[in-house]
Amino acid sequence: MSRPVGDRLVRAVRAALAGFDGPIEATSRPWASITFTGARHRLILAGGPIDDAALGALPEHEFTLAGHIVADVAIIDERARGGALELEILTIEGD
Repeated sequence: MSRPVGDRLVRAVRAALAGFDGPIEATSRPWASITFTGARHRLILAGGPIDDAALGALPEHEFTLAGHIVADVAIIDERARGGALELEILTIEGD
């Protein structure tokens, strides 16, 4: 059985933000449009350093998630350096 997309997404975000080793709190909720289904994921990253260049590149990062496409990455709340960071990521089920 494959791992849920939310678990794989957390691992992919951690890899994209190389060097970030702090905790990630993740929640997901189903999402659908007329033509697509997927999930909207909210990730809270706390502690650990986050490289500014990697963070800036995150919305354009090419994620690899078998059976899913990352359609949108939004940085919702960027708190003071060293604080928590909130991301919202939309995944769509793909072939």
